[in-house]
Amino acid sequence: MFLENICPGQVNPQPHAIESFVWKSIRYIIYATGSKVVIYADPAKLVQIISAATSPNDDKQQVVTAVAGCPRTGRLALSYETYISIYQYTDAKDLHQWHLDTVIDAKTRVNCLDWSKDGHLLAAGEEISIWVPVDKEGVHPLAWKNLWHIKPATDVVIAKFEPNSILFATVGSVSDV
Repeated sequence: MFLENICPGQVNPQPHAIESFVWKSIRYIIYATGSKVVIYADPAKLVQIISAATSPNDDKQQVVTAVAGCPRTGRLALSYETYISIYQYTDAKDLHQWHLDTVIDAKTRVNCLDWSKDGHLLAAGEEISIWVPVDKEGVHPLAWKNLWHIKPATDVVIAKFEPNSILFATVGSVSDV
């Protein structure tokens, strides 16, 4: 089966522009196409199309470079330029939807996103950083704190958490595998 059979539209060429994750026993396929993120439940059921924006009223078209779905919390993260948008899952009357909760300005270009098993967000590109939500009961939008960051020797093109721990690995733009 080819990617075009599953994902209508041109998927952005970045390595982190497509992801699959399971939330509440449903497999979601999320991918970036231009400035939009398309969410499918399995390959056949369109759930939602999200436009990349720094706020709900922003009309600027931003090319999405990475998407990530958190199997623990149901949150989605998408990156464009130096921004990371966090979308919160809502389930009203069997209507699965995500709404914009927070926009983080990472201050450097972000190419990769991944969620840890604990709900921490790994963002990598010109810098590698780990973001955690500041848990204040009932406060929305959530505030996010930069827990750790470092500038790598070269831009990171692939970054992933190890599924069962807090360890992660990265591949740089001039790395040999």
